[in-house]
Amino acid sequence: MNKTIQNPHPNPSPLADRYVVLHVRALMADRNVRSVAALQRMLIAAGVDISNQQLNRIVDNRATLLNLTVINGLLKVLQCSVHELFGEIAVPKPSRQA
Repeated sequence: MNKTIQNPHPNPSPLADRYVVLHVRALMADRNVRSVAALQRMLIAAGVDISNQQLNRIVDNRATLLNLTVINGLLKVLQCSVHELFGEIAVPKPSRQA
């Protein structure tokens, strides 16, 4: 699962040199979960109440906050490890111009 991931943060903080990313979409594809709505139904069946809008932000790596209930639900329904669910990307350091 070493795919190139675009930086989900178009305006990175000057202090950050890497970002956490979620591999939910890739995991969905690997497990034949064909839509966010299907994933939402699976999470609801597992006891995780989540809106379609919030789940879309998670799947598209636009979420800024994620609670442990959702993380545990994703681990359960996608039958994956924490290491499969999360990754990180480096943010290129801006070049200094003289």
